[in-house]
Amino acid sequence: MSNPSGRFTYAFGALLQRQKWRLDARLTELASAARDRVAKADALARMKAECVSLGHGPVDGSILNPGWAQSRLSFLRAAQVEVAGRERALADIDERCGQLRRACQREQSRLDALGKHRDRAYAAFEMHQARQASRTTDQVWLARWKRRPDHREGIPE
Repeated sequence: MSNPSGRFTYAFGALLQRQKWRLDARLTELASAARDRVAKADALARMKAECVSLGHGPVDGSILNPGWAQSRLSFLRAAQVEVAGRERALADIDERCGQLRRACQREQSRLDALGKHRDRAYAAFEMHQARQASRTTDQVWLARWKRRPDHREGIPE
């Protein structure tokens, strides 16, 4: 609560600092996962656009070439499998981001609780300091009153 110098020191100060570091670490993880998600979503969008453009193909007579059409279809099937895999990976990243968001909320709740506890401890410290100052003021006043030549016995009414 207070140290010998009369200053406020929070007993759980180290725990409060550790909690801030934990929250910062979780937020860093969340930011990294979000960047990863954006990069993978962009890559997926580019791949889908490429598949769509290949699906339309040229309008000239090359579409009549069975070998070329077969290779294009097999490429599109492979690309479709790749797109499905990337969509699953993106869903996994979304789940991970959700878990990290919930973890950040829990860490923030703990940090808020410690902050409120620190505020209450500081208010109690201030109240204690005010009572001590009042007690000292009363003692000084009584000592001065007793030194007066016209004082009566006991405390004044």
